[in-house]
Amino acid sequence: MSRPGSRKSKTAPSTAPAKQAYVHPALAVLQEGGCHITQSLEKPTILQLNRSTDHGNFSLFCIHDPDHAHIELYSIYPIKALPPAMLETLRLLNHINGCLPGGAYRLDFEDGEIIFHHCVHLGDTPPAYAVMRQALDLTHFALDSFLSLITEVALGRQTCATALAHQDKNPGDN
Repeated sequence: MSRPGSRKSKTAPSTAPAKQAYVHPALAVLQEGGCHITQSLEKPTILQLNRSTDHGNFSLFCIHDPDHAHIELYSIYPIKALPPAMLETLRLLNHINGCLPGGAYRLDFEDGEIIFHHCVHLGDTPPAYAVMRQALDLTHFALDSFLSLITEVALGRQTCATALAHQDKNPGDN
């Protein structure tokens, strides 16, 4: 029995196993491929890489969603669709999306932001280098191949039909 004011003997606190640090499943694969990567300290599920294309440099974000076992790649275009040209831009993006083997462009109707999204489903295993390389290559192709078309339509310089007709006549321009 302890007396009032006496100190209780300290018992060793139960030692809980240390929580393992989060490792983004694409990190090792992307580093193996020689990509320069920045990982968010606040949100380690987000990696950022820069891609250089014929039309400039793009930031590419790689987000791991552990709840749904997928990695999402997305890039925000350096231009926004102006309000009068949003419908024509959406028509063009829908046409381009139909030509791509995966991934898709999205248009935000509130601010005209154009984003390219691509998703890699993981299942129970981390992604293989070939899978991530293919996803990066598709994203790179989409960012590089259609920028001049998208810019012309998004800024209201051409309609979707005019831009596509011009593209058909000059397939090497993009």
